[in-house]
Order: sequence, then C-alpha cells, then structure tokens
Amino acid sequence: MNSRRFHTKTRTGCTQCKQRRTKCDETKPNCTKCIRRNETCSYQTSSLTIISHSFDLDTPPEKFTTASLPERTLTINSKIQEKIRESMREPPVDTQITIAARYSLQSDPNDTLRLLHHYAISSCISISDSEGVLPMWRDVVPAMAFEKGNEYLLSILLAVTALHLALLLPNEEHTKAAVHHYTLALEQVQSHLTEIGEANISPLFSFACLIPLYSFGIHTTSLPTTPILPQTIELFTLIQGITAIVITGHQWLNNGPLSFYTLPEVTDPSAPLPPALESSLDLLSKQKPTSPPESVEEYSKALALLRHTFLLHQDSPNMKLAALPLPILVATGFVEKLKDSEPLSLVILAHYAVVLYRLRHHIWLQGWGEEIIDAIAEMLNGNEEWQGCLAWPIEETSAQDRVDVS
Repeated sequence: MNSRRFHTKTRTGCTQCKQRRTKCDETKPNCTKCIRRNETCSYQTSSLTIISHSFDLDTPPEKFTTASLPERTLTINSKIQEKIRESMREPPVDTQITIAARYSLQSDPNDTLRLLHHYAISSCISISDSEGVLPMWRDVVPAMAFEKGNEYLLSILLAVTALHLALLLPNEEHTKAAVHHYTLALEQVQSHLTEIGEANISPLFSFACLIPLYSFGIHTTSLPTTPILPQTIELFTLIQGITAIVITGHQWLNNGPLSFYTLPEVTDPSAPLPPALESSLDLLSKQKPTSPPESVEEYSKALALLRHTFLLHQDSPNMKLAALPLPILVATGFVEKLKDSEPLSLVILAHYAVVLYRLRHHIWLQGWGEEIIDAIAEMLNGNEEWQGCLAWPIEETSAQDRVDVS
C-alpha cells in the first residue's frame, strides 16, 4: 500500500512569499514571514472590500438573516488605501505634540485614562517599527496587560506613555508620572522573573522589550542624569535581560501570541557596506585588545554584530529595531570591557553609536549617538592609535551635520 503523503499547493500566498519561493502561512493582514522581514505584505495592500446590503424595507426587521442578504463587494481606491496606511504610520512630531496636548496630565483621577487613551492613539504607533507589528502593540499587548497577574505590564505601558508625553510636552508632571509607573513596574515584575513559564512568557517578553525604550527615552528628559557612558552600560545590561527571558522561554514564546515578533533579519549578510565604513571596520578588526587572549572571541562576536547592525540599518534606514541585536546578543564579557574603559570596546561602541545618531529623528533616541561619540573621543584624546579608529564615527557625526531633526 502506498503510504506516500500528498499535499495540495496553494496559489493564494502573498506576493512577497511567492517572489522568494517560500511557503506563506497566509496570516492576514500580514503574513508571519513578511513581519519577520519587516516588509509590507501584499495582503495588507490588496484591495479592501466593503460589504453592503440591499433589502426590502417592507420586510419586518426580525425576518432578516445574514444568510439571506445579497453581498456586494466594492473596491476601495488607492487614495483611500493610502489614507488607511497613513493612519498606521508615526505622524510628524508637531502632529504628535498637538495630539499630546489634549491628554496632558492634570494630577487628578482621570490621568490613568488619559494615559491609556494617548497610548491607543499615539504611543503605540511611536513604539512600532512597521505597520505589521502595530496590531501587536495596539491590541495584543494591552489586552495581556489587563489580565490578572500582569499588572507589571500595564505599569510599564503607562510609564512609556507618560514618558512619550514628557518627550513631546516636557513638564515635571509627565516626567514624575513616568518615573512613578516605571518604579512600580520594576517592583511588580520581580516575583515573576523567578517563575518564568508558558503562562507569563509573552507578557514578560513584552515588558522586556519596553524597558530599553524607556531607558533610551528618559535620557532626554529634564531629570538629573549620570554621564552618558555609564548610562549606556546600564542600558546594555538591561537589554541583555531580554536574552535571558527568550532563552528561558524560547519554546513557549514560539507557541504564543508574539511568535511572529523576532529580531529583524538581514536581507543579504554578504552585502557590502559603504567603502569608508568597510575601511573603518577593517581597521578595528586589526586592533589587538589589551585584555587577556580569551577576550579575542568576545571582540570578534562584537564586530560581527556591529556589521550586522549596519546591514540592518542599510536595509531599513528608519527601523529602530536595528539598534537592538548588538546590545542583546553581545557577550557579557564585552560589557565588562566597557565598564573597564578598554579602548577597543569603546571604539566599537562609538561605531555602534553612529546608527543611534542616524536614528535621532525618532523621539526616543535623540541625543544618544553624538553624546556617546563625544564622550569616547574625550576619553581617548591624546592616544593617536585609537583616535585614528574614531575618525569615521567622528566624521559621520560632525558638528555641521548635527541639525535639529525634531
């Protein structure tokens, strides 16, 4: 008896998967593979339909059933489709400020409602990197935050939203609210970190993704801050907490509601970078660390992740997520080298900061890139060997290019 299994081919996959000759899971409005590649899925841009009904007004309403109604499909023209897509994109900062002004905190019992509404209409869009992941931050994550036991996720959502308000409309009330909810979130999450399981892996992962966003954003508020390099090291340490959660609950995460939300992939890992950057990376690869020989592997991994970061940015110049793989995946030993101010670790960090500088139009990342590079340049001032390794980052963020992009 022939036991061979047969399967039927489908011709209804999205255009992007057909072009790549990969199997499409046909999830709508964005298939999983398009989300992972940060591409706009053809399902989302295909003609939308409106179902309208014609019926006899003489027939009593109770006699109507959906099965008996005729269906008419109308194609929405491309201008309306574009309007719908525009509503899912982050608006200009001045528009965000206008929206934020309606929800400025008043120190009254309605402040939580103001924050929740501002999150729904503005902050969730600012957090998202693409239309494909917006439904996750707008719908899935808030729904999880309202579930019993996930109070820490609701608190971090409120903290990020209050901080978003503080960045758009700087005032003490917004900053105080952000710090209050953030502190509360850290207190509430502690007991859950020791008991990671299938039931809480998705809210914990969402929480961990919002921590670095808050840490990036709080830097530009009016709060007194520590020097930029200690802040950066602390940020790297916080971001590496995501790795711990993912490693612990990898299988559960893959089977949960956030399974499609992964680190972005490079289109072509062997693609060349601009010649000046290639030369600078080559110069870094020839430098010898001053630490023990075993650190060579840590530096090799850091340099590979640095190239990966620039390739991601080259693929998608507007994507905030391009800044995450290096701090998430870099070896703990590399972070220790930063704490010890080892020159090679600092110049690698300076190159990474160029990506942060290029993403400075995002309100969450303003100020980071140039401040990191300036601090490292000052620290290595007088050391000709390492000054040479800083030439490219300094040139990329030169004073004449530091225009206001807000």
